[in-house]
Amino acid sequence: MVSFNRILVFFEKIKGYFLKNLYAKKIEIGRCFIILYWTEMPEFKLIKIDFFDKAKIGLKKDKIFNFCRKENKRIRELGNSIVDYFKKRKPLKFNLQDFDFSGCSKFSKQVLIALTKIPFGKITTYKRLAELAGFPKACRAVGSVMAKNPFPLLIPCHRVIRTDLSIGKFGPGSELKRFLLCHEISEKAFDEHTLKDRKIYNLYKV
Repeated sequence: MVSFNRILVFFEKIKGYFLKNLYAKKIEIGRCFIILYWTEMPEFKLIKIDFFDKAKIGLKKDKIFNFCRKENKRIRELGNSIVDYFKKRKPLKFNLQDFDFSGCSKFSKQVLIALTKIPFGKITTYKRLAELAGFPKACRAVGSVMAKNPFPLLIPCHRVIRTDLSIGKFGPGSELKRFLLCHEISEKAFDEHTLKDRKIYNLYKV
């Protein structure tokens, strides 16, 4: 079941945006609970995304305290794209120009933008992503950027695995990361801890 309720979430500030200038859209689909935050002052910008496994959401859901009927065409289109991603296995559609990267360092932004080049149905390693971003010796730092990714799912940190081909960490949980990879690639490609075979990795790698 999918919900398109707009919600207001209690934060005193998110990266300098006061509550009165902050809007949010909730999407619940399957095991996933997603909140898109945006502002329209002085122009539309997607501020961040919260992405939870509903089974583990716990007290975080208690932050939701009021409904907001704010309408926004770009958020509506993005929400529809997310639904199509889960229901129809379609690649996500979005415009990076709408993303607010003001809270990211130049290095982080470069890594995140490089990550958007990893398409639906493909995977890469932290080491390879560091190379693609132009920082071949910054594998650990790239991992830190993944951990702080403000736009999970859209900027697909779930498509990045460890060099030893183990699944690696993911903010919403490794189980959800495996779920997303199986959704995009093949449920036969992943066992409990690692890719079964390097041949499979070679088939899907970037």
